[in-house]
Amino acid sequence: MYIVRYSLQRKNLLASADEHGNIFIWNTKNQEKKPIAIINNAHISIIYGLDFSPDGKMLASGGVDETVKVWDVDKAINGESYLIATLKGHTQQINRLEFSRDGNIIASSSNDGTVRLWKWQSNSRTDVTPKVENLLKYSCKFLEEYSQTNKNTPDYLNNQSGICSFK
Repeated sequence: MYIVRYSLQRKNLLASADEHGNIFIWNTKNQEKKPIAIINNAHISIIYGLDFSPDGKMLASGGVDETVKVWDVDKAINGESYLIATLKGHTQQINRLEFSRDGNIIASSSNDGTVRLWKWQSNSRTDVTPKVENLLKYSCKFLEEYSQTNKNTPDYLNNQSGICSFK
């Protein structure tokens, strides 16, 4: 096993993953010591990222195949079709992922040097990772407001770098 995660909401549920890309869901109160669900071939190889949604109804996974997959836990336990979505965008293996506290966003990190934020609401499954241009606009706006309230601060970015343009 490469990773293990408890469900915080459903305290008796535990998920683990192996080097073959399989996910196992366990009931820790089960005396048989057998998984209550197995998601075979969830990924093509090692799974490094695994996390339950805050309500414990979904399980996200990520690994060497560069994808984040989201699974319906109850459907997996009941033997039904359980893949909700496959999220693509990373170009190297995923090392870690985590649901936000409200369950609306999944953050994933990768060997490609990126962190991606996946908006997760009923019908909206999109990559909301900020674009560099948006970050620069936000940063320049912040610097402009800061320089207006702190007149003694040198304006390096505006006067010398040419990155931000403001008065």
